[in-house]
Amino acid sequence: MRITPVSEAEVVNEDLVVLAPSESIDVEHDLSMSYDFRSAGEGHYSIAARSRCMAFEDNSGELIPVDTTVQAHSVHVSGRLAVARPTVEKRAWFTGCSAQQQKALYDASSAAQILAATAVDYLQTHNESTTRYTTWFGEYTPARHDYVLSTFFKLATKNNFYDSFWYDCTGSTACSKARAWVWPSDWGHIYLCPQSRIFGGNVTSGTLIHEASHFNANGASQDYSLYVTDTMNLAKTSPDKAIRNANAYDFFAENSPPLD
Repeated sequence: MRITPVSEAEVVNEDLVVLAPSESIDVEHDLSMSYDFRSAGEGHYSIAARSRCMAFEDNSGELIPVDTTVQAHSVHVSGRLAVARPTVEKRAWFTGCSAQQQKALYDASSAAQILAATAVDYLQTHNESTTRYTTWFGEYTPARHDYVLSTFFKLATKNNFYDSFWYDCTGSTACSKARAWVWPSDWGHIYLCPQSRIFGGNVTSGTLIHEASHFNANGASQDYSLYVTDTMNLAKTSPDKAIRNANAYDFFAENSPPLD
């Protein structure tokens, strides 16, 4: 963009600042208005403005380049990173779902979004071994804790159970062995079977947490256990597997009966 300073100065323009020779100004930028650190998380960041090459036109009309210099500023982001709570907007997609099934899925998907955010809150405020954590994920280490927190953070922020997910109620041969299932590479597409708890009136939102944790973008959890007891046993015997076990995320999020 080329501007003519003399012409611009004659027009009232609050976006134009005229600097005298050797004069400078300081401008304060609120980084939170431009950058979202929730996905990146805590840590040290080096922030620098993009270097721009400008030019001015001398009396002969020739453009003379002026290179700008940039000095980076280092900051440390810490604390509890906020997770936005959902406001339900009924825009999910459905295939083969009755009106009653769609209503059940809306209720379950909204609850799943809240469960994921609540799990993030809990993990951010409990950076130590707790009964709730060790019951489902086994022996506590900071690295395992961070892995679980990262997965729930994706479930709470990257996923939109009630907004952008696609629910398929047509059933398939896979329904002979499962209540719900997904293709890990098929982001946001969850297949529900007739025997799913979502259509049975029991606690249902954990099923969506379970299935969403299977998506590759969320860490590609596995079905290392089928029931409550073997999920607990896996946590005791193989915590490295437990933190990648879909049922562990389901049961941890539902927290029923409640554990501290």
